[in-house]
Amino acid sequence: MELPIGNALLKVSLPPAHNIFGAFRSILLQLWLLWELLLIGEPILIIGSTPPQCCEAVASLVSLVAPLPCSIDFRPYFTIHDPDFKHLNSLREGNTFPPMILAVTNLFFLKALRNIPHIVSVGSPAPNSNQVPFASRSAGRIPGRPEGFGLQKLSLKKFSPSSLLSA
Repeated sequence: MELPIGNALLKVSLPPAHNIFGAFRSILLQLWLLWELLLIGEPILIIGSTPPQCCEAVASLVSLVAPLPCSIDFRPYFTIHDPDFKHLNSLREGNTFPPMILAVTNLFFLKALRNIPHIVSVGSPAPNSNQVPFASRSAGRIPGRPEGFGLQKLSLKKFSPSSLLSA
């Protein structure tokens, strides 16, 4: 884009229309909580339907803490072939996950990493779907916060920005 300023012409490149709010449009009200989780190093599992969605979501999350450096391990696209999968899959209840962001497309990881405390679903869910956009298990409870969201308590309709505005 070219912006005229006095006698000069300033050429700028604008970011694409699908920015951080595009990746997390279904959980805009939880972005603050995600920011807090990143700062304290809580592990987060991101589930997307395509690898580009996963990568965009991880990049967007990491950019949330800018200008602070992201001090946790992040994997824009994690697979069962990753060398760390065996270690993460062997963690049992009571063990703590290392501070990391993992993005996956395979729903197998919900079972394999069932003890990970925070799960985020990105992308466009099917209409009339009860897909959970964000869930935090009580095992990953943050001190001073209410109990974690139960999977059965969340619905897309409940957390949509439009329903908040209409309320």
